This record gives sequence, structure tokens and C-alpha cells, in this order.
Amino acid sequence: VTRDQMKVFIQQEFKKVQKVIADEEQKALHLVDIQEAMATAHVTEILADIQSHMDRLMTQMAQAKEQLDTSNESAEPKAEGDEEGP
Repeated sequence: VTRDQMKVFIQQEFKKVQKVIADEEQKALHLVDIQEAMATAHVTEILADIQSHMDRLMTQMAQAKEQLDTSNESAEPKAEGDEEGP
């Protein structure tokens, strides 16, 4: 084995190792992208659920306010001209 052959062999072996490392890096980066997408989807789902609860609560609050206003109107005296003078 000559010195040049040994150099070529070593370079080829290092290129193989570098390719394996680059492939593993790409797999790891792809996994991070997938995890990020899943986390984003989960957060989006949670936000939609929160918005739905908020909408229901706002509707319930509006209904309660309407009932309260109706109750207050019924409780107020409606006597016109029954004001007592000095």
C-alpha cells in the first residue's frame, strides 16, 4: 500500500462518516420540525377550545344581563304623574 493509496482510503472513509453524520443531522432537524408542528397544532387546538368557552360565557353573560335588566325594569315603579310635590 502506497502513501497515496492510504490517503485516498482515509479520505473515502471520512467522507462516508461525514455522510452518515449529515444524514443523522437531517433526520434530527426533521424530527424537530415535526415536533414543532405538533406543538403548534396542539396550542391552536387549545386556543380554539378556550375561544369556544369564552364565546359560551359571553353568551351566558349577555343572557344574564338581559334577564337582570328585565327584572330591574319590572321592579321599578311605573307611576307617571304620581310624584309628590313640596
